[in-house]
Amino acid sequence: MSKTTYDQSSLAEQDDDSNTSSSSVVIDASDILPSYNHEKIANSVVEQFFCELKTHDDGTKSAKCLLCHSIVKKSTTSTYNYGRYVYRKHKKETNKWKLALDTKKSNNSTKQSTVQQSFGQRRLSLSIVDHPEFLRVMNTIDPKFTVLSRCTLCHQAIPSALEQVMMKVKQPCSEAQFVALTMDTWSDRRIRTFIAITMHTFAKNDDSFQNYLFTFQPLSGSHTGDNLRCQLEGAIANFNIEEKLVRIVTDNASNNLKAFDELVIPGFEVYFEPEDDEHDDETENDEREENDE
Repeated sequence: MSKTTYDQSSLAEQDDDSNTSSSSVVIDASDILPSYNHEKIANSVVEQFFCELKTHDDGTKSAKCLLCHSIVKKSTTSTYNYGRYVYRKHKKETNKWKLALDTKKSNNSTKQSTVQQSFGQRRLSLSIVDHPEFLRVMNTIDPKFTVLSRCTLCHQAIPSALEQVMMKVKQPCSEAQFVALTMDTWSDRRIRTFIAITMHTFAKNDDSFQNYLFTFQPLSGSHTGDNLRCQLEGAIANFNIEEKLVRIVTDNASNNLKAFDELVIPGFEVYFEPEDDEHDDETENDEREENDE
């Protein structure tokens, strides 16, 4: 435990004629400064070793080390300076914390293994949330967690989560100036066919390239061109990108070629006009006659 010594002579008035030597008073520094918790296992260097995080007028940030009470400053959003400081100045405590953190993560992995062994490979329905074994597993993960019932999961939780995801995807669709789509179909080992449609665009704020999965679902019925075109048109209408679509990318399977044989992208009609070979021949003949004259 650290101690701080204060000279009592600095706290009292001095007598000019006094030859009495000054005495000292010892005060426990733990009553003044925040102390380091050796039992704590935080997930970050800042949470484990620092307190009193501040942002200054010039934009720099600082924090006080719990081990030595020094002020450490940084000028960026990264916490690298904090980590480098405690590793250089308090290497023993840093290694001890890292070891404890690795042990903590290992325990979490054990819990995750319990989850996988219980129902990860069983392909069970949503009714599993009402099963005693599932409840036991969840109690192992977090005893304070209350498992949602099947009714709540089906009618509230999943629809709410889907709505939130749809809103996040529709937002860039409304902001994008142009978009392109990629469509692909494939079958798994059980000959079940799936279709996926992905949108590609540039972000409005920083022009970074963005990708969003529109559709990933089983493809029922025959894999005809009409069926594929119906799936694509449904996705286009659902996300309201009819006037923004400039490219569609697929493989050269015959059903894909058939699906888009009659599809014309707005603004690119000229590329879909059939070639007028007869008119071209007449133009060439007229040019030859002019040259002969």
